[in-house]
Amino acid sequence: MQDVAPNQQNMNYELAKQLKDAGFPQDFVECDYCRAKPGSPVLCAGCLYRRAAEPKIPTLSELIEACGDKLQVLWKRDDGWLAKSWVGHQHTDYRESLGKTPDEAVARLWLALNSTK
Repeated sequence: MQDVAPNQQNMNYELAKQLKDAGFPQDFVECDYCRAKPGSPVLCAGCLYRRAAEPKIPTLSELIEACGDKLQVLWKRDDGWLAKSWVGHQHTDYRESLGKTPDEAVARLWLALNSTK
């Protein structure tokens, strides 16, 4: 996963934060200093802050993997990207999400599938 960058176009900060808050895995990449101490339970202050504060932007592959076999359709339309999942045994019960990018559409679908509301 990549750190959120202001110029990243595949997903905005708010959506990345929603994913984090909903429990999407937040794999964390440590700095070179902390990585040089493998097995050490101690992290530098910067790594501790980033781990706690910054949501990570998952790649499209990570989002697809997280949806698993629930993701049935990812389709480019004139108005954006559509991600769709059938949640029942009939093709009449489904969830779908629209996004400007495929990443955004699949992220919104993951949120819909994992919503506790």
